[in-house]
Amino acid sequence: MSQTPASHPTGAEEIAKTEEAVASFFAIAQEDLEASMVLYDRKLYRPSVLLFQQAVEKAVKSLALQMGVIELGDLKKVQHKPQEVYTGLIIKFSDGLTNIMKECEHQRELQPTLPPISKDMDTLLDSFSDRKSQALRTAAKYNKCRLLDDEVTDLLTIMHEMNQGFFDWEQSCQHYLGEKEFNGYVLKGTLAAKIILFFMPMNPKNKSNLNNQIDEIAQQLPPIGRFIESISVIMTSLIASAFPLFYLSLLSAPHAMVARYPNATKENIDPSEFYTEGIPLIANLPEIFDVTKQVFDQMERFYSHLTYLPEIGQAAFPQKEKPSPLPKKSDHTTLGGTSL
Repeated sequence: MSQTPASHPTGAEEIAKTEEAVASFFAIAQEDLEASMVLYDRKLYRPSVLLFQQAVEKAVKSLALQMGVIELGDLKKVQHKPQEVYTGLIIKFSDGLTNIMKECEHQRELQPTLPPISKDMDTLLDSFSDRKSQALRTAAKYNKCRLLDDEVTDLLTIMHEMNQGFFDWEQSCQHYLGEKEFNGYVLKGTLAAKIILFFMPMNPKNKSNLNNQIDEIAQQLPPIGRFIESISVIMTSLIASAFPLFYLSLLSAPHAMVARYPNATKENIDPSEFYTEGIPLIANLPEIFDVTKQVFDQMERFYSHLTYLPEIGQAAFPQKEKPSPLPKKSDHTTLGGTSL
């Protein structure tokens, strides 16, 4: 008896599976980080480092799946080398930023808000390009277990400087693009339009109709403010997640096998003797935990606003109903089911 061949998953099914994997990887990453911190407090440094490495690896895979850099079938290829995902992730992200700005420029409703932030956006893109070059140069130098104290400190300094830069840029975005600021612009514009209308010589009935139209337009604009604010949060939280994760990968990835098995790599390290309070990674791990928690918080913001964006986008830019097509001309026109 022949069996019916299994049907291939549809695009919608693949998207659903990917979204489920993104959420699952991130949830496990958060659990691994918490467990790593508990083990560190108990001075169980080897398993603490191993779970820290796992937390970063799963976070990287989660973000890479979300960004479309890798697909579900690629996960086994990545294995314990998440930093190898980053060349593709950085390129994808760079293209994404450029596309977002082009899309904003084409949205007529957003154009009035773009000039105030164009300088900040140019600065961000320049900074991103510099960070991208710096990250790719740094990868080879720090990809090892036996990092010196100065090398660990340098990586932490880079991440702290980036976090401060991202925070400053986000504050600037909120100043120009925040929903509160946007609604302030709407209120000022509405009042200005009504004042001008008040002094215009016009039939009172027409003036009243225009006044009502101004109110109707003003009521439709707040969703656009929420949409713009969500876009700014998505951009800043994605940047603030992706780059520190790269440096955290440099710190953690070399320990994927070393913390599991004796002499697992060319460095010939015995993990039971290596992971002590004396090595720079262990000495700086509490500070590294703090940075990782900040990154995971940014990832959570990024994912939550991605989920929220379609809803607010639909409210901000509702699809206009297309007019019904005109009936096609035919040789016989029917009326009430009777041929004429």
